[in-house]
Amino acid sequence: MAGRLRAALQWNTRAHAWLTERMGHTLAWRYGRPALRIGRVMMATGSVYALGYSAGMRDCLEDRNGSVSTMMSRILARTSHRGSVLHPSDPIALRVSRVGQEVVAAAEQHLMAGMAAAADDAERSELGERLARLSRHRWNFVVVDDATPKSFVAEGLPGFVFVHRGMLRILHNDDELCFILAHEMAHYLCQHGTRERNLQGLFSALQIVILASADPTGLLSMALELPVFAGLVAFAVLLPASRQAESEADALGLRLVARTCRPPERAIRAHERLAAAETARGVDPHGTVTTHPSTVHRLEELQTQLPEANALREASGCAPLKTAFRRLYAVSNKVNS
Repeated sequence: MAGRLRAALQWNTRAHAWLTERMGHTLAWRYGRPALRIGRVMMATGSVYALGYSAGMRDCLEDRNGSVSTMMSRILARTSHRGSVLHPSDPIALRVSRVGQEVVAAAEQHLMAGMAAAADDAERSELGERLARLSRHRWNFVVVDDATPKSFVAEGLPGFVFVHRGMLRILHNDDELCFILAHEMAHYLCQHGTRERNLQGLFSALQIVILASADPTGLLSMALELPVFAGLVAFAVLLPASRQAESEADALGLRLVARTCRPPERAIRAHERLAAAETARGVDPHGTVTTHPSTVHRLEELQTQLPEANALREASGCAPLKTAFRRLYAVSNKVNS
């Protein structure tokens, strides 16, 4: 058996040398072999991905609640130091959910207004699909018992918005809370998670191509995994994209606040609270090497957008509603007095 294997290897070596001698100068040989190698690697990677995706889909269909619980545990383990979740009947959770449902209604209004003002059928159809996806979810606003001032949405668990108790301790009222939740909803509406995932996938595919074609030893691809190279890629590509996404979420979040009929100028004070909290923790609110723009810069940008947000609030019919609530409040005070 060993002799046959040795003979087969020798034959393969002679055949490779013969082909290289006669075809090594041709373009087909020079570029075809790396292309075939890339194809094999990509096919193997795709097969592994497809197997994992099909297994995950099967588990989700067989036990959706269990899949959601598993996914939530993984997300909290990665982002919230395995913090526990407040029960939905907890007064704090009820408050966050109530304000969150206002944001969901504002998001639906935003998409419907976009459909009405769409320039063509393609844009109208895309907005309609986003509205359908938004309405398909039963939105959950989850409070995590973690002291870190943080809120986020997870690409792997649509229909969920997470808020840490540390964030709620910083905010002074529901208007500021509304802006934080609207900011996270804006990430979902703008599909920032999908955009970031595609960007990371593109970079991973580039590594595979390098490994399969220009880097047969694997040394260059190994170097790309080192912290210094990963940091350079993040600084040059991922961080600018992330900061742009945060600025977009701030702008759209402010418009969503306006559609809830809450005062935008009070809502954006949430960034003032965050900047003060960062200063108290020794974090520079003017920092630049972060996934988010500086808090001070974000607040300045929001200040310039206030006139547009207030105009949208008035156009949404909030002025009559505000007057009606003021009269109701006055009548209630007379009755109680």
